[in-house]
Amino acid sequence: MNFESIPDFTGGPPVEPSSDARQVAAAVYGQYTALTGVGFTEAQAMRLVEMMIAAMAGGGRR
Repeated sequence: MNFESIPDFTGGPPVEPSSDARQVAAAVYGQYTALTGVGFTEAQAMRLVEMMIAAMAGGGRR
């Protein structure tokens, strides 16, 4: 897909959607590793990350 051909309605430069996804994934991984680094178990850290993602997405509520 050629992203340069997609009109930009935000006034900024075109953004590749997968670039945004990579940035979010890196941030989430950073949160997970920080939580496990301070003593949370992997399961606890994953649950907290799940809750953070749900909160950012509106908690699954419409």
